[in-house]
Formats: sequence, C-alpha cells, structure tokens
Amino acid sequence: MCPQLISATTLLASSENIDEACEYMARVMKAASENNQKILAPYHQNNHWVLLVIYPTINTVHVFDSIKKKRSLAIRVVLDSAFETYKAYGGKSKGPQLQWGAAVCAQQDGGTECGYFTSRFMYDIVHSYSGSENLFKVRIFLNKFKLMISIDIIYVNIVFFLFPGF
Repeated sequence: MCPQLISATTLLASSENIDEACEYMARVMKAASENNQKILAPYHQNNHWVLLVIYPTINTVHVFDSIKKKRSLAIRVVLDSAFETYKAYGGKSKGPQLQWGAAVCAQQDGGTECGYFTSRFMYDIVHSYSGSENLFKVRIFLNKFKLMISIDIIYVNIVFFLFPGF
C-alpha cells in the first residue's frame, strides 16, 4: 500500500480523505485476495513508522513495531471499515472482522531508526517469508535482523569513511 495515502496525517486531515483511503484499501485487499497474497503497508503516525502485514483472506493484520509501546493506530478504524467494504465487494475471508496482533520482531535501540527497521522488515518478509501465512510464529527476525543491522552499519561506516561526500 502507498504510505502517503494511508498515513495518519492524510487520514486525519479530512473525512473525504478517510473515505478515499477506505476505498483504496478495499481495492488493494480485493486484488491481493485474488492471488492469495499478503499486503505490506508501511504506516507513519506521530513520527514513527510501523509495518502492517495484512492478510485479507485470513482476516489478519500483523503489526511489526520496532518500539514496543502501547499505541493506538489511527489507521485501525479505517482499515477495519475497508475490510467490511472488501467483504461487500465479494472478497473472501475466514472471518467477519480483522484480527490484529503484534508480531515478534527486532527492537531498535535509538529513537530514529524506525524507518530503517520498517524497510528491513519488508525486505526480510519478501525475501525469506513470502509463502508464510502466519508471521506471528516467525521469530528469526530477532537474531537474523540484529546480525544484518551490525553488518549494514559496518558497511555504511566504511562507505562514509572511504567516500566522505557520499
């Protein structure tokens, strides 16, 4: 999903934006369900990125949040409404409403890495877990991700050291 169309800033700007976003999300869910695909939806709210992995056919949303904190996502109500619209369009699903849950994922140490973590979650899901329906059970992100962050940080430091203007 397009992050700009579903961001909290866009959703909270007007009720017209909410209606457009709801319709957009329902269309994306319908298209994904026809091929039994998951939807990766990077979502931005209050200067923080999280990744929503949406499975319309099994009515599930996995929330990958690199800072475990109790947060109320503005998109939740809109996505729940979009799911109802998706079902009205004849979308198939195992249940009447979306089931939301927090996924076990790597946690950031600082306060500004959420965008990187969200991108890395998407990369790992696409490259390592594209066929997995239940990412709640996937815990490899914890060890593998920390290793990859270490490697990526070393790589970036070397590039900036060798090419200061890069």
